[in-house]
Amino acid sequence: MKKITFTHVSVVALAALTAFTGTKTYFLNADMNEIQIAVDSIEIPKIANDDDLANFFSTYIAATGYKPTTLKTPEQISESNKSTLEQPSPTNDRVYGNINAPFLLIHYSDFECPYCGQEFPELLDFVDSSGGNVALVFKHTLGHGQRSLYLSTLTECAYAQKGNYGFFEVAKFIFDSQRSGGFSTPIAQLASSYSLDETVFQSCVNSNSSNAKILFDTQEAIGLNFDRTPSTIVSYQEKAVPLQGAVPLNEIKAVMGQLTQVN
Repeated sequence: MKKITFTHVSVVALAALTAFTGTKTYFLNADMNEIQIAVDSIEIPKIANDDDLANFFSTYIAATGYKPTTLKTPEQISESNKSTLEQPSPTNDRVYGNINAPFLLIHYSDFECPYCGQEFPELLDFVDSSGGNVALVFKHTLGHGQRSLYLSTLTECAYAQKGNYGFFEVAKFIFDSQRSGGFSTPIAQLASSYSLDETVFQSCVNSNSSNAKILFDTQEAIGLNFDRTPSTIVSYQEKAVPLQGAVPLNEIKAVMGQLTQVN
């Protein structure tokens, strides 16, 4: 496996762009202390240099086993073709799109973060329009304590029954609800709306069985020194650039273009 290069040139160029336009960010609040206690036992090394970054992202670059099928938003998926999209992830990631896409957007997000809710549908649309060239990898980043954990748990329990399709279906609904005044849907109604077995779904939520995955993702964000949501890693082949804040899509595209030019 070749090393992934941490591309500093693109970071400098991005800084010039964001200094002009400004980015929207939601800084992690004091509740992160509560989450930090829970994740301290998970051993993920701090990213200190290019070699660490290369090793950290090798799992994403090396991932295989996905059919070249681009997922669509729930409204665009019919019952007849849904089965072809409910594929297990080849790793422990929640993937929207083609995992073999040349570009990966590794996205650290919080369901309670307003800017995350604004950026999420834009990223889904971008993946949908990419022709299989871009995939989104969703990472939980708990910035609001138990409330963030609960919402993330709902998506993970949907994943347990319906894979990546179920995960992003429920994630999209939660973010849509947050933008419309807040999520307050009862578990029974959520299960019914998305064809989930209510008993299994409720049991999953109550069991905290998804906590390990959610807290592992949060520790990744801490290990990468991300202190705000959303944050995104733009990865292309063996190169990657970290972006903190809700970066406008045209700037993400600019970074993608720069990555294709850097040897």
